[in-house]
Amino acid sequence: MDGVGLFRHISRTMRKVNLEPDWVVGITRDSCSTNGVACQKLLDLCPNAVDMLCVSHTLQHTGEH
Repeated sequence: MDGVGLFRHISRTMRKVNLEPDWVVGITRDSCSTNGVACQKLLDLCPNAVDMLCVSHTLQHTGEH
């Protein structure tokens, strides 16, 4: 699944469970590009949300680059 497909899946699930976009205040993800694309689209949909990279994944990859 690509980032746009993931965004569509998440937004459909939000509608299905009656989760209002204004209620979303944070989106936690790892740094894979698919999640980044989905997150950027979700940030457009959810005006109160902030993008938070997973600290555990960030620490795990420290020193790889």
